[in-house]
Amino acid sequence: LLRSQGHHRSRARRRVVARGLAALARDLGDRHLECAAIDGLGNVAQAEGRLDEALVHYEQALTLARETLKKAFTLRTLASLVNRRCASAR
Repeated sequence: LLRSQGHHRSRARRRVVARGLAALARDLGDRHLECAAIDGLGNVAQAEGRLDEALVHYEQALTLARETLKKAFTLRTLASLVNRRCASAR
């Protein structure tokens, strides 16, 4: 029980940090950092089993990655989307 509570707190902390980082990046106009933070929100949502929410975050990150022409990040985000869709198909 304590271990699962620790994982929950850790994910909650990562979610708060990623949201704050996305907001800060947006305010600074740093699209790459914003993309990374939103992708991180997708990872946390997926780890928590909130697959529909993860998909929304990954799609947002993919849109940002395409807008900033960051090919490597676009590929990574596409991989996250594929993994999420495969997980929901099981």
